[in-house]
Amino acid sequence: MNIVYFSNGIFGLDPLITLHKSNHKIQAVITNIDKPSGRNKTLKQTPIAKYAIQNNLNLIKIDNLNEQNFINKLNLLKSDIFIVISYRILPKSIFNMPKYGSINIHASYLPEYPGASPIQRSIINGEDHLGLTSFILNDKIDKGNIVYQKKININDKITYGDAHDMLATEASSLLVKTIDDIINTKPFKQEGDIIEYAHKINKNEYKISLNNNCIKIHNYFRGLTPPGPYLLLDSRRVKLYNTYYDLNENDTMQIGQFFVKNNNIYIKCKAGFITASTLQFEGKKSITAIDFKNMNLKDNIIFE
Repeated sequence: MNIVYFSNGIFGLDPLITLHKSNHKIQAVITNIDKPSGRNKTLKQTPIAKYAIQNNLNLIKIDNLNEQNFINKLNLLKSDIFIVISYRILPKSIFNMPKYGSINIHASYLPEYPGASPIQRSIINGEDHLGLTSFILNDKIDKGNIVYQKKININDKITYGDAHDMLATEASSLLVKTIDDIINTKPFKQEGDIIEYAHKINKNEYKISLNNNCIKIHNYFRGLTPPGPYLLLDSRRVKLYNTYYDLNENDTMQIGQFFVKNNNIYIKCKAGFITASTLQFEGKKSITAIDFKNMNLKDNIIFE
């Protein structure tokens, strides 16, 4: 197959590497132009661009997908298929261009979590599985006919970061299988209900409220790590790592009070305790719960 690969994010890197090693031909790699990053506003390439350059792939950096010169280049390639992973919405004039259409790999068992943040939303909601779906792009977001799907069971400790890397690896084999079989496989319509539209994570969601049950709070911490949500302690942001929960109640403690036991900090929630073995104050290195216990903290401060 002659393929054009559209991607920006790190989720698309492992599938690109796998595709490059396959017997298919990558005619071009499409990614965003370099963007200013950091305090010095140094131009930063996408991880996709870096790989394409290192491996002498035909790289096209573009922001305006409606640019006529870009569309002309794509038309001249006469591709069999376009692959879109961790990118953005393609206009109809582009996704209908290839012989066999355009394929997207989405990180959920569609139609469960369409949208930009399916892994995070699945974990935040305490799902016992994640998923991958390869589907044919159409003019509705994440609504196209399905080629293949895979459901992957998870435990209640996996973080977004771990899940992201695991699914990226799984997506690589699903992608190659989809391309290999696309000619002889009949895509099928999506069936079932949407659990939640997976909106992009809002920065306000990173401030965690303890006025909730400990299981829900634990799911927020693992679903948003990295970069990691935070609590406030004496007006300082504190991230928790390796979290879990303890359903035991203690009516004598108020929400936000804490103690350290068995190398873990226990922080009182509305129901139960959120526990963690590692903490990190903003701008500081991570410390253990024991290190935290030995800090010279103000009396009677609580997490908020």
